[in-house]
Amino acid sequence: MTTTIELLKNNLYTLGISCSKYNPIIDYPFLKSQGVEFLITKATQGNYIVDPKLVLHTEGGYNAGQIVGAYHWLDPSINGVTQAKWFLKAMGTVKHYDFICVDVEQNWIDWSKPRDDPLNSYSPNQIDDCVNYFLLTTNAAIKEKWNVIYTRTSFINEWCRPMLTWLPDYPVWLAHFPYKWGVVNCASWDEFKSKFPTTFNSPTLPAGSGWKLWQFTADKFVVPGYTGGCEANFFNGSVKDLRDFFEGSMPADPVVVPPVPAELTDHDRIDRLERTAKTNGWTLL
Repeated sequence: MTTTIELLKNNLYTLGISCSKYNPIIDYPFLKSQGVEFLITKATQGNYIVDPKLVLHTEGGYNAGQIVGAYHWLDPSINGVTQAKWFLKAMGTVKHYDFICVDVEQNWIDWSKPRDDPLNSYSPNQIDDCVNYFLLTTNAAIKEKWNVIYTRTSFINEWCRPMLTWLPDYPVWLAHFPYKWGVVNCASWDEFKSKFPTTFNSPTLPAGSGWKLWQFTADKFVVPGYTGGCEANFFNGSVKDLRDFFEGSMPADPVVVPPVPAELTDHDRIDRLERTAKTNGWTLL
């Protein structure tokens, strides 16, 4: 088994970060000098949040010479087209970016209840329809840039197996964290790269899907030039591969997944009825 540090040294993986408003101060030129070649920042969530650091992080990364992406957190309670329009409006304020992402990891309905409770979860068809409508709208509006799917293997297997029918057609940004909980302070990026990550297998997805980006840690490592716990990522390839992929030409016909109306399950019908009742102030007996 090849260690990750060897893969970095041999230019087979490329290091990057992801960030949001929770990382308000980032020394972009310093990170670039330490081999951090790309940056992905949060843009929006649902139809109710625009990350206040969106413009700062995208421009900072671009000016430092990094490949820059921006992502949207998908909320299955809101129509995918509505969310796409919210995201596109926010991205209209950004001057420079190389690709976009949609974060598909929310299955839960109520944030105050257990997230792994099936009674507190949207149906697989609801989630799948939502992301399909989002992709259909953003693909049509931003044809010249890749649309990347952020998700987890466990999420797909447990909460949204319909995604397996089309996921291999998209670049995948996979969340897969092999570390135990606990914060590690690193005095330098050299220390981080030499000691962490240690040897572990790269992640895989069902149905033959691979990964283009891999978020291998979230908030665990504290490193210079980045406020808060560092969300570190790999690109599956060299720096040249990274730039060729995200700065190169898109396929002649960008992938568009037309949503297919799914037959409603009893859970879907009850969920929609409860939402309609709540919206209209009805009381269900």
